[in-house]
Amino acid sequence: MADQSPKEFDVFLSYHWRDRESVERIARALRNQGLKPFLDRWYLVPGRPWPQALEQTLASCQAVAVCIGPGEMGPWQTRESNFALERQGRNADFPVIPVLLPGSDPVLGFLGQNTWVDLRQGTDDPGVLSLLVGAIRSDVSAPDLAERIRATRATLCPFRGLLYFREEDAPFFFGRQATIGHLYAAIKQHRFLAVVGASGSGKSSVVRAGLVPQLRQEKDTIWDVATLFPGDEPLKALARAVSPLLEPQAMDEIDRLVKINKLADALARQDVNLHDIGLQILEKQSGTNRLLLIVDQAEELYTVAKNDHIRRRFIDEILDASERGSCTVMLTLRGDFVGKALSYRPLSDRLQGAQINVGSMTRTELEQTITSPARRVEMSFADGLVARILDDVGDEPGHLPLLEFVLKRLWEDRQGPELSHQAYEAMGGLQGAVAKRAEEVFATLTPLEQDAVKRVFFHVVRASETGEDTSRRAALSEIGPSVLEVVKKLVDERLLVTNRAVAGEETVEVSHEALIRQWHRLQGWLKEDRESLLWRERLRGRVNDWKYTTQDEGTLLRGALLVEAQRWLSQKAEMLTNQEQDYIRHSVEARERAVLAERELAQAKRLAEEATKREDAERARATAAEQAQKAAEDAWLVQEARAQEAERARELEARRVEAAERARRRKWYFSLALVSLLLAIWIITWFWQKGYTVDQAWLKVESLFFEIHQEPDMVSVPGGTFRMRDVDLVTIKSFELGKYEVTFDEYDRFAIALGRRLPEDQRWDRGQRPVINVSWGDAKAYAEWLSVQTGKRYRLPTEFEWEYAARGTTKKDEWSGTSMESELKGYAVNYDNSGGKTQPVRGDKPRKPNDYGLHDMSGNVWEWVQDCYEEVNEENCSTRVIRGGSWNSIPVTLRVSNRLRFNPVYRSNTIGFRLAHDLEPYSQALNH
Repeated sequence: MADQSPKEFDVFLSYHWRDRESVERIARALRNQGLKPFLDRWYLVPGRPWPQALEQTLASCQAVAVCIGPGEMGPWQTRESNFALERQGRNADFPVIPVLLPGSDPVLGFLGQNTWVDLRQGTDDPGVLSLLVGAIRSDVSAPDLAERIRATRATLCPFRGLLYFREEDAPFFFGRQATIGHLYAAIKQHRFLAVVGASGSGKSSVVRAGLVPQLRQEKDTIWDVATLFPGDEPLKALARAVSPLLEPQAMDEIDRLVKINKLADALARQDVNLHDIGLQILEKQSGTNRLLLIVDQAEELYTVAKNDHIRRRFIDEILDASERGSCTVMLTLRGDFVGKALSYRPLSDRLQGAQINVGSMTRTELEQTITSPARRVEMSFADGLVARILDDVGDEPGHLPLLEFVLKRLWEDRQGPELSHQAYEAMGGLQGAVAKRAEEVFATLTPLEQDAVKRVFFHVVRASETGEDTSRRAALSEIGPSVLEVVKKLVDERLLVTNRAVAGEETVEVSHEALIRQWHRLQGWLKEDRESLLWRERLRGRVNDWKYTTQDEGTLLRGALLVEAQRWLSQKAEMLTNQEQDYIRHSVEARERAVLAERELAQAKRLAEEATKREDAERARATAAEQAQKAAEDAWLVQEARAQEAERARELEARRVEAAERARRRKWYFSLALVSLLLAIWIITWFWQKGYTVDQAWLKVESLFFEIHQEPDMVSVPGGTFRMRDVDLVTIKSFELGKYEVTFDEYDRFAIALGRRLPEDQRWDRGQRPVINVSWGDAKAYAEWLSVQTGKRYRLPTEFEWEYAARGTTKKDEWSGTSMESELKGYAVNYDNSGGKTQPVRGDKPRKPNDYGLHDMSGNVWEWVQDCYEEVNEENCSTRVIRGGSWNSIPVTLRVSNRLRFNPVYRSNTIGFRLAHDLEPYSQALNH
C-alpha cells in the first residue's frame, strides 16, 4: 500500500555533522532545481524537541538521501538510515538514495538499493546532480542513469581488507553466527561484558557487524551505540564518543573540541559521571531506551594510556555506569591482556561469568567468510580456488586480516565476475601478498625505523644452517624498549602478533611464516647475517643455562668460545639483548680474574720460596759461627783449664744464656717475616677483590685519615607550577639540581670510603663519565653519605622536580633544551651520536645545557628519581621511576615526558642518577 501521508519536503538529507559543508552545497543546488530539501540546520525550531521533529519529517518526506562521507556513519545518521530502510520495507516505491561524497568509503549495507549517486569526484558536477534530482522525483528514465548506477555499484568491494567490519557492512559479515548468538544471549543477562580473543581473531568485527545489527532489529528495545578506542587519553576518548549523542546537531568543530575537552576534564575531576551522562542521552534520544558503549581494543588502556590515575578513573566510570543501569558496556580485549584486566579487583569481579571468548574459525566458517560476500555481488571463484586459499591460510596466528587482505586484492585484480587462479598466482598467493604488504609498510618508515625493523625480525626468526628459517616467539623485554614503537606499527599492520606467555610476559612473533619465506628483503638480511644469527642461537642456549643456574661461573664462556663471542660483541652489539651482552662481559671478567689470580699466586709462591732460602742461609751462617766460636773457646779452655776452672764454669753458663737469647731472636725475626708476608698477601687480595687500581687503593688509604668526598656542581631551580603530561597541575618549591649526572670520580669515592663494590664501567673508562650499573638503593645511599659528609641535604629528585627542571623555563620543550628534533644532537647523547656508550659530562665539546643550565637531562643515561611507579606506600614499592633516556635511546624515548620503571635493585649500563639539594641545612632538614 502506498504511503498517503502529506509530503512537506521532497527529500530528507541524512548526513554526518562533519560533512555539513558538502551537504549544504548539495541542498542549495537541489533548491535551485525547484526541490524542497530538508536540512536540519535550516528547519529545526529552537526549543522544540529535535529528535521528534526529525522522526516526523523523515516519516513524511518523499525520499531520503543518505550522504556518505569519509569515515563511519554517525550514530544519529545510522538511526535515520535504518528508519528509512524500514519505511522502504513497508513501501517498496519509497526511494532511499545513497549519495557518495568525496573521499567516502562506500557502505556495503546499501548495496541492494537500486539508485546510487556518485559525487566522489566533486559535489558541483551538474550532470550527476541532475541524476540525484531525477532519483528524488522517481524519474529513472534518464538513458545513462542505469549505466551510472551499475558503474558505481561495481566499485563496491565486498571484502574489508585489513579493516574491521562496520555496522553498515553487516550484510557482508559471515562465519560468526554462533559467536553472535552467544553475544546476544550474554547481553540479555549482563550489563558489562568482555569479548576476548587473540590478535587478528575478528573481535571488533563480530561486535560491530554482528551483534549491533542484531540489536537494531529488536522492536521492544531501541538501542543507541557509542564506540571508542581508549588511546592515550581514555577519558577524552569517552567524552568524544558520547558527545554526538548529547548534542547530535552540527556545530563548529572548534566548539565541539572545546566541549569534548571540558567534558573530559569534568570526568577526571569527578564533577560529572558517566551514569548521569547516559541518563541524559536516553532522555534526549526520543524512543531510545538502551545505550551500548563499545570500548574497542581495550588493551590500549595498558599499552598506550600511561597515566595510572586516568586509567583507573576510566574503568571506574564504565563499571559504575553499567552497574547503575544507564548503559551497557562491552569491551573487546586481546587475550594476552586479560591478566592485566583481572589485576584490578573491581574489574575482575564484574568479568566473572561475563567473558565471551572468540576462538579461531573452523574451515567451514572460513569458507563462508570467503564465498558468501562474493555471492552478494554476483561474483564467484574459479573451481578449486577457495580450497587453495584455505589450505594456504592454515592455522597461523592473525590469519583473518591476512585472508581479507588477499580477498580484497583478488577483487581489485578481477577481470570479470569470476575471481581467478591467475590473479591469485600473480600476487604470489597468500604468502606473496603478505610479503608485498611487508615491503609496502617498510617503505613508509624512516631510516631509523627501518633499521629497527631488521633488529626486531632478527629476534622473531630462528635461523637455520640449511636456510629453513622458522618463526620464534620473543619476549618484548628481550627486544628492548627502544624499538617498541616500531613493534606496535608492525602489529597494527598485522605483520606481527603479540601474545602473553604462561608466566605472564608479553611476547611477539610473525603473523604468518609465509612472511619469512617470501619477503625477499628479510631473506637477504638472514643470508647476510646467517653466521652471526647461528652463533647467537648457540649463545641463547648458554645464556639460558647461566640464567637457570643462578649465574654459576662454571657456565660462562672460555677459550675459543669467548674469543668468538668478543668478536661478535664488537661487530654486532646492536643485535644482542642486554642479558646476552652481560653474559659475554661476565665471561670476560671471569677470565681476567682467573689470569690475575694465577699471576698473584705465582708471585706469592716465589716470595715464599725466597723467604725459605734466606732462612736456610741464615741458619747455616749461624751454625758455622757457632762452630768456629766453639773451636776457639775449646782452645782457650785447654790453655786456661787448670788456672781458671771456676771462671770457665761461669763463662759456659753465660754462653748458654746468650745462645738461648740468639735462638729466641732468630725465632722472632722469622715469625715477623712470615706475618709480614701473609699481611702483604691479604692486602693484595683485598684490593683485587674490590677491583681497585693503584690510585683507588691509595684513595682507600687516604679515606682512613681524611674525608675524600667531592661535592657536585649544583644549579638553582626557581619554584613554580607546570602541567605534568598535560594532566596534573604541579607546584614545585625552589631547589637545587646537579648540573651534571653523578660521575664515576664522585661515586667511586663513596664506594671506596665505605668499602662497597665499585660499579662496572663496561670498560668505557671511569673518570668524568656518568656512573652506571647502580641501583636505586645505591643512588639513595650515596646521597645520604654525601649529606653526612657535607652537612647539606642531598637526595634524589622527585619525578615532578625532575620533569619541571628538564622542561626549562618554557615548560613546553619535548626534549630538554629544545622542541626541535633536528637540534637534539646538540643537547643529548643518544643512539645517533653516542658511539654505543656513555660520554663524559664535561669535555672539549660539551653538550648544550637547557635554559636552567642543566646538562644531559635528555640522554647519556636514564636517571633514577625518588618516586615509586605505582600509587602505593613507600614500603610496598616494587618499581621505581627512571627518566631522561640514555645513550642507547631513539629520539622519541628521550622526551622529557617519557617515563619507565624498573625494580629498585636493577642495575644497567644505561641507568645512572643526579642529585637534588634542598635549600636548607641538613641538620635543620632532619629536625623537620
